[in-house]
Amino acid sequence: MALDKAERKRRRDRAVMIRQAGVPLDDSIPLDSRPPQDEPSFSLEEIGRRTVLARVAADGTRWCRCCDSTAAPGPTSAYCPGHVRQRNPLLKRLRRQAEREAAEAARAAAAAAAPITPVVPHGMVLVSREALRQIGVRAAAMATHIARASRHYHALQQEGRDPVWLDNLMWSAKELDAAIASGILNGDVLPPHNARPQQATGRSA
Repeated sequence: MALDKAERKRRRDRAVMIRQAGVPLDDSIPLDSRPPQDEPSFSLEEIGRRTVLARVAADGTRWCRCCDSTAAPGPTSAYCPGHVRQRNPLLKRLRRQAEREAAEAARAAAAAAAPITPVVPHGMVLVSREALRQIGVRAAAMATHIARASRHYHALQQEGRDPVWLDNLMWSAKELDAAIASGILNGDVLPPHNARPQQATGRSA
């Protein structure tokens, strides 16, 4: 009879011990109180931010999901006290990492949606294609005017006059035309333009 009382007390003590969190698994734990063999344990890093449940023995004893120590008796507790202390900082780190990744993804999406700014080589500027076309048209017209002015200049020389201003004006126009032709009208940026012939005005040049 005394042995039966001692055995009952031992079983009560064991039941109280198993209901406490953080009790390690050893040979004194009854088979019905041991963690199920078909449920493996995982590390905190493997679990990450997922929600998991404790491993529950046949008699309802709850075991930590990460080790062979008892978990708290609450229905939502899945960890022993030691892994609870480790999990809280881990969750904070994972949350901060997720926030950084979300911010980087948002910046990448914003950059992809933003208009692309052309890369301008050093020493060059951006000019619209229409502006270059207009320059080409004006340069072709200027070349026509230079040819007409040259003929008029030679006629004035034959008359014994030497209009220096006209000579200087033609040289300036020729130099400008050459700079335009070598800079943008080289067949790579714009095709060459031809000036339209001017209508006769009734006055001789």
